[in-house]
Amino acid sequence: MKITSILFFFFFAYLGYLSGEIRPLLQNVSHRDSQTLNGLWHYIVDMNETGYYNYRWEAYDEQEKPRANAYFKNSKPKHGRDLIEYDFDSSPTLRVPGD
Repeated sequence: MKITSILFFFFFAYLGYLSGEIRPLLQNVSHRDSQTLNGLWHYIVDMNETGYYNYRWEAYDEQEKPRANAYFKNSKPKHGRDLIEYDFDSSPTLRVPGD
C-alpha cells in the first residue's frame, strides 16, 4: 500500500512537471477586497457584434478613444441626431445568483 501511494505521488508530480505551468495559489482570500456580483443584470444580445467592432472590423476595446457605439461605454444620446441604438436601462434583466 505504501509503495502504491508513493508511486501515485510521483506520477502526479511528474504530470505537473510536464505541464510546465506553475500557478501561484490565492492566499489570504478572506482579507482581500471583494465585491458581490449577484443581483439583477441588464443584458443586450449583440448577434452581429456591432457593439464590439466598428465598420472596419476593429475592436472598440483596442482603440484609444472608442466611439459611443461601443456597448461597454453605455452612452446616452445627448442630441436628437445621435445614433445610439441601445439602452441598458430599458433592456431585459436576468437574475445572477451568488456563489
